[in-house]
Amino acid sequence: MAVTPVTMASSTKKEDRAKEAATTSSTAGSRLEVRSWEKLHPHGDVYSPRTGHTVTSKDGRVYVFGGTDRRRRQQDLYQLEIETGTWSQVQTRGALPPRRSGALGVVHESDMFIFGGYDGRDGNYFNDLYYFNFDEQRWSQMPSVVEDRPEARTDHIMVLHSSSIYIFGGYNGSSRFNDLCGYDIQAQRWSRLQAQGSVPSRRFGHSGVVHTETNRLIVFGGWDGRDTLNDLYEYSFVTNEWRKLETTGNSPPHRYRHTAVIFGDNMFVFGGVDKTHSRFNDLQRLDLVTNTWSEVCTTGSIPSSRTFHRAVVVDSKMYLLGGYDGTDRLQDLYSIDIGALTPPSLLDICADYVRTNLDAVLETTTFKGVPLDIIDHVVFKRDLEGRLRGKCKLCRPGRTLRKEAGRINLNKSFNALRFYLQAPIRLHVVYVVNFIASFISSQSLLR
Repeated sequence: MAVTPVTMASSTKKEDRAKEAATTSSTAGSRLEVRSWEKLHPHGDVYSPRTGHTVTSKDGRVYVFGGTDRRRRQQDLYQLEIETGTWSQVQTRGALPPRRSGALGVVHESDMFIFGGYDGRDGNYFNDLYYFNFDEQRWSQMPSVVEDRPEARTDHIMVLHSSSIYIFGGYNGSSRFNDLCGYDIQAQRWSRLQAQGSVPSRRFGHSGVVHTETNRLIVFGGWDGRDTLNDLYEYSFVTNEWRKLETTGNSPPHRYRHTAVIFGDNMFVFGGVDKTHSRFNDLQRLDLVTNTWSEVCTTGSIPSSRTFHRAVVVDSKMYLLGGYDGTDRLQDLYSIDIGALTPPSLLDICADYVRTNLDAVLETTTFKGVPLDIIDHVVFKRDLEGRLRGKCKLCRPGRTLRKEAGRINLNKSFNALRFYLQAPIRLHVVYVVNFIASFISSQSLLR
């Protein structure tokens, strides 16, 4: 498959963008970035709880195809009208794709394309390419030469760039892949790209997004058969070359079967699971201009930890659908605005300053020996507006102060701290001033 030459942005423009990003990264890339989750309660004919479903969007609607519910793999198609919050099952024409989970999809003009997946019953992995025409409400199978198709697989990534579909990685029950295949929609032809550079290792359960402005595919994480990953690669559609990216900031924990979406110059990663079966519900952001990672402080109705979920962007909001929480399959729906940032409040700044500088003075305060998680918990529990609780490890779903503290001796110093922080929120500014004075005093004594 030929890679179409594309004119890149001039070096001057890229330098200006980097400078602009550098001037805003102190706020946008810091731990003080605050975004709020909202749990939505749509009505109508809602799809059954499921995992491994295919999710796309078009014209203000979200579409869900297939996946595995509590009984079996599905081949149904549902749509959510975002403006009205109404789910309905789409009555389609044509031959339905076989039941499957783990397929992925993209939308090109008036068609939704799906590729791959697994039927779970007969042990069949798919390498067929189906498309659903939104105008005719009809399913059709895309013609292609069988010999040119990618090997059957699931847990791959599927992205759209220009008028071509790209598939990378995946798993077929016995082998993992790191091949990059392309399908030219106009020519109706598959080809295997012989990319150069630092090709990512074989993997599945990774994520991929396309940064249109720089003509790059960004690949993150996955499972290589031995361990979960948190590495980051880019593929250039211009040069047909892979490159491993070096990043700054705090890289996310290793994970696979997470989701990633892109909005503007930022990639957002949510959820997933590591090799110890620990699931995540954190929201991580990668600045694609500076290659800087940061964890987003989230508040509101934070989704439970999960994997095998799906996410899609409509306007400036990311919508999160379904998945598996370790106990059951889900059908819940959440949204979070990933557009303009919420400026940090004075309370956010004060609490962040206290938290990041507390280690330096623990030895010179009456709070010596109090675990930092406990201090966080006491401080953030007094946040009456609820904006800081997403930072507290003990306030996350399934965790409590009693459970996490366990056998910790809550001694007099902790009781004194708890009493002191019982003051109203407005007095936390006084606490910070006193804290800074104590810090300065302690540093003077150490000189």
